[in-house]
Amino acid sequence: MITEVETKIPTYDKIHLKFKLNGRYYDSESLSEVAYCFIKEGEPHQKTLGDFLQAWLDKNDYVEVQTSGSIGAPKMIRIKKQAMVSSAIATGNAFNLRPGDSLLHCLPFNSLFLVE
Repeated sequence: MITEVETKIPTYDKIHLKFKLNGRYYDSESLSEVAYCFIKEGEPHQKTLGDFLQAWLDKNDYVEVQTSGSIGAPKMIRIKKQAMVSSAIATGNAFNLRPGDSLLHCLPFNSLFLVE
């Protein structure tokens, strides 16, 4: 008898075991500390990343981001964290990324491109 293998989709409320930032692994508590340090003592790009990390780690199931304003005035919108996880998985699949691959984030941390 053949059984289906259940695929577990990562959820936003758990830090992936292989998540690394600048070559180091973090759990939720240590990532929150790094975010705080980035906000208080970091360069401008680190402060933006710190703000995002704190928003990701809070109790809400969404993050608030500002649109680019490319088709009107910029505005704040809420994006479900789980939708962002799904988008990241889809991006990884599109580029054939595998566990252990590294990515370079070439955009400002406050730039999010949403594809539906």
